[in-house]
Parts: sequence; C-alpha cells; structure tokens
Amino acid sequence: MSEQWKDIADWPGYSVSDLGRVQSPNKILNPCKSDGYPCVTLYHEGKRLTIRIHLLVWYAFKGSPASGYVVHHKSHDRGDARLDNLHAMLSGKHTSYHWRHRNPGSYHNVALTELYDDRRDDWGASL
Repeated sequence: MSEQWKDIADWPGYSVSDLGRVQSPNKILNPCKSDGYPCVTLYHEGKRLTIRIHLLVWYAFKGSPASGYVVHHKSHDRGDARLDNLHAMLSGKHTSYHWRHRNPGSYHNVALTELYDDRRDDWGASL
C-alpha cells in the first residue's frame, strides 16, 4: 500500500502521512526531538505550533481521541509515528501500563502480548 497523505487541519499547506512524515508546501520537514518524541514546528499567519508527529498523524487520520484517551505507541518506540503503530488507550490504563513496564518486578513481568489484544483492539490488563 502506498503512503497516504492528509492535510493538517487549521495549518494550510501542511500535510502528514500515515508513515509519520510531515511536509510543508516546499519540502519534507526534518523533525526535532522533544522528550524523545519527534516533533515539528508549523507556522501560519504569525502563529507557531510545535507538536509531536505521532499526534499529528493520529489527529489527521483518526480525529481527536475520545475524552479520557491518549495516543500510545504499540512498539514503545517514540520515534515510530506510523499510523499502524499508534493506538488510543484510556489514560489510566496507559499510566498503569507504563508504570508496570518501567517496574516489571512489581507486576510479575506480564508480557506485552498478554496486555494487548488485537482482536478486541484493547488493552486487557489492569492493576
């Protein structure tokens, strides 16, 4: 399947791809890093927005996450902003999941495959 591009709402001339690339009217933008996440800065009519690329991808292709949800990287690679690597997760589950991931002994080393169920598109474990 070929790379798909969508316009970035409210930022004319900018678009984002499902592979996590961002382009302005003239070129593909080189991302900077913010807390380990690739980000870009957009400009329009004197306004400036610096935003993480994975959020641009999610908003362009899926819209805003539902209330109480955050966008999570399935692979744990903050640099992988491809749409198929992103998932909306309840904020509380996201927090507890990352807490367990950073402190594996405190949750008996639950494997990632035990937490994520692709068939339901859901994270199944909770504290």
